[in-house]
Amino acid sequence: RFCQYNPSQEEGRSLGLSRPVTEHPDDIVEAIRIRASEVRLVEGRSDMGGFKDSENEGRIFLDLYGRIANALPYKPYLAVITQSMSRKNMQRLKDIGLNGYNLHMETWDREVFPVVVQGKAKHDSYDGWMEALDNALDTFGAGNVSIRTIGALTCIPDNGHKTWQEARDSVIEGNTWMIKRGILPCNSVLRLQPGSAYGSEENRKKSPP
Repeated sequence: RFCQYNPSQEEGRSLGLSRPVTEHPDDIVEAIRIRASEVRLVEGRSDMGGFKDSENEGRIFLDLYGRIANALPYKPYLAVITQSMSRKNMQRLKDIGLNGYNLHMETWDREVFPVVVQGKAKHDSYDGWMEALDNALDTFGAGNVSIRTIGALTCIPDNGHKTWQEARDSVIEGNTWMIKRGILPCNSVLRLQPGSAYGSEENRKKSPP
């Protein structure tokens, strides 16, 4: 399934996804503590992705990063890749030592956003995501905020852009808009994996190279 979709564990297993959706902060922190004793960690980023409840996601990040900050003898650059979150939770994350905030919008384009990432649009409106972006800039400062987008996502049949050239121009326009505001563009590559929401054989044949 696409990462905007939050399946049950039963449905995940029916799709061949065996990864459990379970919190294991003690194991994560212990692994980081051991690794930090072997090499000097420079940067750490966490991507939660599947949660739709941003309050729950914020709680998990606060708990995890609070533990990490207390476990390490020094402080690397720490950032999260997440969804639109309240200003209060952003400030709380910064207060416990978070340095950067990466908003996982997948596309910055207002027109195609509600079509391409319907789950994220239901979680919060486009304007809500933009408000979260402004809050992140106010909280973490220019150079410490980024937007995660996925190249070619808007070229999926019936998802907005009709040609790869339109999608390319949108990405360039979006990146230019971000850079002028001190936002770091962060681009991922779309993978049409068999069994995923977008990975059907029909989409594979229709999609541009």
